[in-house]
Amino acid sequence: NPQEAAKGYKAQAKKNYKLMEAAAKSTSDKAQESQMELDNAIASGNKDGIAKWEKELAKEVKKDDTKKVKSASKQAEKKNSKVKDLEKKAFEDELKTVNSIHGKSKSKKEKEKLAKEWAKESLKNDKGYKKAKNDAKKAKEALEKAKKRLQRA
Repeated sequence: NPQEAAKGYKAQAKKNYKLMEAAAKSTSDKAQESQMELDNAIASGNKDGIAKWEKELAKEVKKDDTKKVKSASKQAEKKNSKVKDLEKKAFEDELKTVNSIHGKSKSKKEKEKLAKEWAKESLKNDKGYKKAKNDAKKAKEALEKAKKRLQRA
């Protein structure tokens, strides 16, 4: 049936277009070489060449996407770590303050709870903390985007 064949070609062309678009963004020489070879195979109508280079290009794009996920993951961990460090430091500073004010009049648990509340309040106005929190959020979004791209490949 010619209509079904046309749908198959259209789907294949769409797949190839996405692959080539991803390869164009890739920094990998192999991906770019595969893209060029696939382009040549398509232009010459070489079906075996098209199949071979599609497979090679898909492999290279997936490899590149995997590297991007790994890099984004490290970045997200680094940014989250900075946020946690700032939170820990704020808590420790406030705990010192609480201890100096309340001394023995409150239990350790009560002082820690109060220090946690005060730290939370002090961080609300801290520009460095807000920036770190925003950077961590952006890094997490970048990681999610990279993971999505990898799943589509």
